[in-house]
Amino acid sequence: LTNRAIASGYKIEMLSGTGLTIVGEKGYRFDRFFGRVMFPIHSVSGRTIAFGGRVRVKSDKVAKYLNSPQSDIYNKSDIVYGIFQAKNAIAKANRCYLVEGYTDVISMHQAGIENVVASSGTSLTTNQIKLIQRFTNNITVLYDGDAAGIHASERGMDMILSEGMTVKVLLLPDGEDPDSFARSHSAEEYVRYIEEHQTDFISYVLAINKGQDLTDPLKRSELINRIVTTISCVQDIALRSVYIEHCARELQIDQNTLYSILQATLVRKKQKDIDDHNRQERQLAYQQSYQRAADANNLSQAQLQNEPPAFVPADYNQIVALRANPFVSEEQAIGILFLRYLNNNLFEGTSEQQKVADFISSRLAADRDLYVIQDPIVSKIIEIYDSAPDKSLITSNYYINLGDDAVRSFVINAIEPRYALSRIHSKFTHVAEEKELIDELIPRAVNSLQFQHVVRLLSDIAQQIADAENSNADPQVLDELMSQFSQLTQVKKSLSTLVGGRTIL
Repeated sequence: LTNRAIASGYKIEMLSGTGLTIVGEKGYRFDRFFGRVMFPIHSVSGRTIAFGGRVRVKSDKVAKYLNSPQSDIYNKSDIVYGIFQAKNAIAKANRCYLVEGYTDVISMHQAGIENVVASSGTSLTTNQIKLIQRFTNNITVLYDGDAAGIHASERGMDMILSEGMTVKVLLLPDGEDPDSFARSHSAEEYVRYIEEHQTDFISYVLAINKGQDLTDPLKRSELINRIVTTISCVQDIALRSVYIEHCARELQIDQNTLYSILQATLVRKKQKDIDDHNRQERQLAYQQSYQRAADANNLSQAQLQNEPPAFVPADYNQIVALRANPFVSEEQAIGILFLRYLNNNLFEGTSEQQKVADFISSRLAADRDLYVIQDPIVSKIIEIYDSAPDKSLITSNYYINLGDDAVRSFVINAIEPRYALSRIHSKFTHVAEEKELIDELIPRAVNSLQFQHVVRLLSDIAQQIADAENSNADPQVLDELMSQFSQLTQVKKSLSTLVGGRTIL
C-alpha cells in the first residue's frame, strides 16, 4: 500500500499522519494493516476517515484488532462504527441498537436489522452518545452474556441517561454475542427477542444481582446506592420519581429513604460540577500567568520552567505556588466551606454543637503534626480567624474589607452561589440544599484532606522501605518504617470509611 500510494503521488507525511503507514526510527516504512481484513470507518456524511483491521490467522504475538490512530480527520471518541449506513434506519425506527464490535454490526445488517452501530472498539463516550442523539433519543444496548459484558453495561448506562436519553438493556444468553445471535436467527426473530427481553436499568441491575444474598446489609446497601446513583443521572424529574417508586417496590425499602440518598447524591454531583468548573478556571489562570511571564521574558513556557524570569507579573509567584501544591483542591474546598458557613452551627441541638469556623480551625490545629495548609489564601483566612481577639466579629464581609485583593477575590467567589435549583425541583419532592447537609459535608472535607496526606505519606514511606531494603539498612530502621506504614494504613482505612466520596466544591 505504501509503495503504491507514493507512486500515485501521495506524500509519506499524509500516509503516516493518517496511520496507514508506520515510519520507523531509521526511516523504514511499512504498512500498518498488512495481512488484515479491513473494516472502513465512515463519518456521518459517508467519508472514509479510518480503518479497523482484524488478523486473518489468530496469533498470540499480534493484537486481534488494530485501529487507525487519532488523526486530523479521525477522533475515535467522536464517531460510532456504522453510523452512515444506519442513520436513516435509526431515525425511521426511532431507536438505535448499540453493540460492541464491527462484526456485530455487519451480521445484524446482513440479517436485516439496520438501525445498529458500534462504539468503534472504545469505551462509550459522551460525544458518541450525542452523535446517536441526533437521530433518536432511544437506545437499546446489546451486551454479550458474560462478566465483561455486564461490567461494560454498567459503565455505559449512567452516561446515556446523563445525556437525557432513554435506555433499555439486553443481555444476550450466555455464550452468545450480537454476531452469533444474528447468524442463528432471522431479523423478525431477533427483533422479537429484543422487544421481549430488553429491560429498564433497574430491572436489569436487579436481575444481574439476583444471585447475591441481599439479606447481607453491606451487599444490600451497595446495590441500593448503585441503583440510586444511576437514577440520579435521569434528567426528567417525573421519570426519576417513577424509578424511585419502582426501586422502593422491588427492594422493599421506604421511598423517603431513597429520596434522602438521591438528594445527597445530587448534591455531591453538583459539587463535582463546581469543582470541575473551578479547576478549569484555575488551569486557565495558570496558563495565562505563565504566558504573561514567558512573553515578558521572551521565553517559551517550557524554557520558563528552567530559567528564573527577569520580570515576574504580580500573580506569577502565587500561580507557581498553587501548581506545586498537590492538595489545592481539598484545601480550597475547606476554605470555601469555611467562608460560606463560618458562623453556622454544626451538629445543632446535640452536645457536640459547634461553630463551623471553630470546628475547622480546631481540626486543622489537631492535624498539624500531619500537615499544614499550603494554599496561601486559605492559610491566611484561617490564620486571621485564629488570631482574632473577638471571633464573633469575623464575617465574610470582614475578609472582603481587609484590602487584600487576592483574599477578596477568593471570598467573593466562595460565597457567591453559582447554581440555583429551578422551582420544578420542589414540585415532586424536597431536594436538600448544601446548607442542610453541612453536618456531613464539612467533616468529610477535612477528612478528605487528611486522607490525601496519609496516602502521600504511605507512598513516601513505601519508597523509604524499598530504599532501606536495597541498601541493607539497620534492621531497627526498617522495623520503625514498617511500624509507621502499618499505623498509617489503619488510619487510611478509618478515613476511607469517613470520606466515602471526596468532598468536592
